[in-house]
Amino acid sequence: MPAKRELYRERCEDEYGDHYTVIVWRDWPGLSMTSYTLKDGSPVRYEDESIFSLPSGKLLMRCMR
Repeated sequence: MPAKRELYRERCEDEYGDHYTVIVWRDWPGLSMTSYTLKDGSPVRYEDESIFSLPSGKLLMRCMR
């Protein structure tokens, strides 16, 4: 099985201003399936264009560039 490929990284922050890096992965070459993790490999869920959530329920907002 081919390894997933990193597409890009998103700088995010929680409600306290703590910063996180969310990595967006392409799971299968040639398809548009993606998954998300923190830099340490923890799973992240895509909520909408500006928010990700952690399994703990903590929300991460994309930082403005």
